[in-house]
Amino acid sequence: MNFLTTPARRTARFALMATSCLLATALTHAQTPTTAKNSPLEATCPGASDELVDALSSLARERNEAAEVQVTLNLVGNRVVAIETSGAGRVHLRAVERAVRGLDCSGANGMPQSLAFRIQFPQDEPRSPNIQNTAVARAR
Repeated sequence: MNFLTTPARRTARFALMATSCLLATALTHAQTPTTAKNSPLEATCPGASDELVDALSSLARERNEAAEVQVTLNLVGNRVVAIETSGAGRVHLRAVERAVRGLDCSGANGMPQSLAFRIQFPQDEPRSPNIQNTAVARAR
């Protein structure tokens, strides 16, 4: 009997196709950033995306250079205890730190938590920064 036509072969082929579909779906979801409006950042600091865009748009227009800043915001209750930034030049890092420090995080629960997100400064139009969440809020 030819192995290619056996029920075991058909089952193995089906399992391989199902695994491939699941893997492709998982990779797609892993690479899709949370939209800014339904993110842990917005849940914890309501209006944060709009506030950051407003605070950083003038820098994006003035500098007109591509940059990306990775931000980790550590909170205890609604109080910012630490801001870590990396990935761009000093001007961008300082502006982002100032803008993040000014956020109102009144939606935070009482637990210590950490929020991670990226702010991308495009070089061309539109010249406002783009906020993408890279990790969910979590207790430390």
